[in-house]
This record gives sequence, structure tokens and C-alpha cells, in this order.
Amino acid sequence: MEEVWSDTFVEEGNLNRHISTLRKILGDDPHEQKFIKTIPKHGYRFTADVREVVESNRTLAAKNIFQSNPSLSQTAYENFWSVTRIGIAALALISCVLLAAWAVSSRSQAKRQSGSDQTSSAEAYQDYVEGRALWQTRNAQDLHEATLLLEQAVKRDPDFALAHAALADAYAFDLVDWKKAEREANEAFRLDPGLGEPHAAIAFVRMFWEWKLPEAEQEFKQAVSLSPNYATAHQWFAVNLAATGHKDAALAEMRKALDLEPNSLSINGDMCQTLYFAHRYDEAIAQCGKTLEMNPKFLNVYLYLYEIYNAKGMTDEAVSTYSKIEEMENDAVPSDPENKLREAYKTGGIRGFWRMQTEILSRPTPRYYQMAQYNARLGERDEAQNLLEKAYENHDFEVTLVLADPVFEEFHQNPRFIHLRWLLLPASE
Repeated sequence: MEEVWSDTFVEEGNLNRHISTLRKILGDDPHEQKFIKTIPKHGYRFTADVREVVESNRTLAAKNIFQSNPSLSQTAYENFWSVTRIGIAALALISCVLLAAWAVSSRSQAKRQSGSDQTSSAEAYQDYVEGRALWQTRNAQDLHEATLLLEQAVKRDPDFALAHAALADAYAFDLVDWKKAEREANEAFRLDPGLGEPHAAIAFVRMFWEWKLPEAEQEFKQAVSLSPNYATAHQWFAVNLAATGHKDAALAEMRKALDLEPNSLSINGDMCQTLYFAHRYDEAIAQCGKTLEMNPKFLNVYLYLYEIYNAKGMTDEAVSTYSKIEEMENDAVPSDPENKLREAYKTGGIRGFWRMQTEILSRPTPRYYQMAQYNARLGERDEAQNLLEKAYENHDFEVTLVLADPVFEEFHQNPRFIHLRWLLLPASE
């Protein structure tokens, strides 16, 4: 990094984005990786044959390349020489990446952008990298392990600002310790006021835990201004925009996040939900399918698919997806509620299924928001509104997305719903 980009600000997001662009230019499928191979925990390697191209022998050189790579299109052939310059740049960039990778692999040199330049401890940096990677999966066990690693990173080096920011993100997902997130974010601010990441963590807390959506928006704007290549800030900002009723802006922001990290599982999943909020159901189903190709066990995507299928009236698909969710959550052992739901669908169709859901969700601890969703689907608006108000009083986590939820769009002119909107967005009326 110091040798190649000593006077240029470079983040991992820049590399990910440019590698993605290069793959598109070369027609390189990210799964097949015929030209650019990802080397886990090290970087990227250009694997295709490389040969010198002599100006006077263009046609022969191009012919050799396209014969050895028949998957390249005729259009690519015709544009080959205009792309050659980009290819040269690609080789230069990949060489730079490999230089950076060498630095990472050496424990004696803990210097690497997006963290290592803030710590002299190779162990702290390694904890930070591994913790960040686990946190990205959004898996409950991985989140727990990520928190432990990041706590260890800041113990090894209390002045490691990005580790504090990452720990703030980890705490922000914790049902018990979420209040610690702001403490860690503030410590990151103190160490490095130019970081955008801590603003994103605080914004997440403001949005999901404190329901202060306007304040969250201001923090998100700070985050993307200071760290424009931090994909997570764009991702969460998109959710905030959807939650405040700006669905088109939310889609645009989520696309920014996806451009920065096209292989991020959580961003791909959230794009599925954002498309659902925008009533773009077919696109949402396609996006969910794409995400499940990346990881067939990503539970959140099945939850989104279930909502989409219900919205489209695809009842068999909705019930089948719900069974998949139950299977994943209960280790493939059918639960008593699941058996009741199957019987309810068999005898009463989707309405019987929804009504049984309201009964199951009412005990032992009522899940008011989800009950309200089912009552809304059943057309029982007064009861749905009653349950929404209880969900607000009970501080159900999902309430922050009630304005984006298509299930409740017919409620928007209801005076009681307008009051709920005012409670969430006091400056909106």
C-alpha cells in the first residue's frame, strides 16, 4: 500500500468495486473465475495466459485469445482493442492488489488500508479482520464470535479506531448490549474524527433501537459523506429512507451499496427487501433467488420471500417458504405449531393459515407487530390497528419499518395510523 498508493486514499471497497468492473469487462463470471481468481484472505490473482501484443500483428494476437476463450462474444472481439488499454490497467491494478496481499500475509508487517495503518499490533489487526468478516454474515453465532474478536482487538490496541467502530457495529446488533454501541462509536470518533463508520453505527441505534428516524438520517448523511466507499453506511441509509417513506431514494442508495460490495450477502438480501417495499415484487423474487445462490441457508431472504409471496397471492409458494423457515429454525424437526399450520392451510386455505398464525403468535409472549400483519391481510383493520399500537407500546423491533411495509399501505389515511406516523416522525406533519 505504501509503495503503490502512498499519496492516494484507498479502501477495500475500492478494490472490490474495481475487480467487479474488470470481471464485467472481461466477461468473467464471479463464480467461475476464469480470469481473476479470488484468493481468500490474500487478494486476487490474474490466471489467464498473458502474452505480448505486437502492434503490427493485432489480428493474429486477438484471434489467438478468442480461440482460447470461446465464451467471449463477437461484440467483445470487435471492441477488443478499445478494451486493451483497460486490460493493461487491470494488470497494473491486480499487481497492486498482490503487493497489498503480500503485506497482509506477513505478520511482521501489519500495514494494510482500512485498519492496519491505525495499529502497530498485527494481532489486533488480525482480530479486526476476522471479526469484520464474521459480522458480515449476519449469522447469530458468527455475530457472537465477531463481538468477542473485536473486543479482543480493542484490548490489544485501545487506540485502534476502526476496531472500536467495528465493535460498535457488533454491539448495535446485540439485543442486550446495543447501548454499548454508542460508547464504542464515540471512542472511535475521539481517536479519528474523520471516520464515517461510527456515524453509521450511531445511526443504526437511532433508527432501530431508539426510533429517532430523523436523527438517524442526519448521522447516515455524515457517514456517507466522510466514508463514501463504506458500503454498509449506504445499505443502512437505504433502510432508513424506506422507513421514512422515500422508497425510490432507498433503492438508489441500496444500489450504491451493492455497487461497492456486489458480493455482500447482507446487502444482496436487503436489496430484496427494498424491492419488496417498492412493490417491485417480481424483481424482488429474482433478487432473492440470486442471493440464495450465494448462500442457500440465508434465513433473512426466506423471510422476505414469504412476505413477497403473500403480497402477490402466491399462496402455495408462501406456505412452502414458511415451512422452509420453520425447518431451518427447528433443525428440520416439524414443530407442533407447524403441524397446526399445515392442517389449517389444508382445511381453510390461506385465510385459515393466516388466522392460525395470529393464534400461535399470541402466546406465550405476544408478537404484536406480526399479529397486526396477519389481521391486516385478513381485512380486520380495527384489530390490526389495535395490535400496531400495542406493538409500539411494547417497542417491537419491526415497528420502525411500519411506514414502508406494503401490508399497511391501506391504513395510511386512518387517523390512528397517522398518529402512529407522527410518533415515529414528529416533524412529518
